[in-house]
Amino acid sequence: MVRKELLNMGTQQRLIQSQEHNQDITNKILLAIKDLRFGSVEVVIHDSKVVQIERKEKIRIDTNSSRTT
Repeated sequence: MVRKELLNMGTQQRLIQSQEHNQDITNKILLAIKDLRFGSVEVVIHDSKVVQIERKEKIRIDTNSSRTT
C-alpha cells in the first residue's frame, strides 16, 4: 500500500512538472507574439515536443511619408 501511494505521488509530481513546463512554453510563445506588428512566430516541434521558437519581425517603411513635393 505504501509503495502504491509513493508511485502515485511520483506520478502526480511528474504531472505537475509537465504542466509547469507546458505553461513555461506557452508564456515564451506569448512573449514572442507580444508587440509584434508585422512578422511571424514559428514553433518548431520534434517528437511531439517544442524545441525552438523563432520570431521574425519586419519593419515597414512608408516611402510616401518621406517624399517632399
